[in-house]
Amino acid sequence: MTINPKRALTVILSIVSFTAAAQPPNAANDARIREYTAGSWETLSRSMSECKSISDSKVQTTPVLYLPAGFPMPSSVAEMQAGCHVEVDHLPA
Repeated sequence: MTINPKRALTVILSIVSFTAAAQPPNAANDARIREYTAGSWETLSRSMSECKSISDSKVQTTPVLYLPAGFPMPSSVAEMQAGCHVEVDHLPA
């Protein structure tokens, strides 16, 4: 009997991924994640009054902010449109 290497690898990877997924949450890891999030909140947060919140350094196109269909443009969005060079458009109804 010959063993198909591709099939054997598939079975092994399936067992490994199932075993990894079945591991209970690790309290120490959860604590590290919570500590990182709490300590990085300023970095992870975004203020909609800052232009850098709506731009993406990896993209050279004008940012677009979509509003719900029929939603009036708030004055803060109009200010962002002018100050941050943002294109504002409405989603279709």
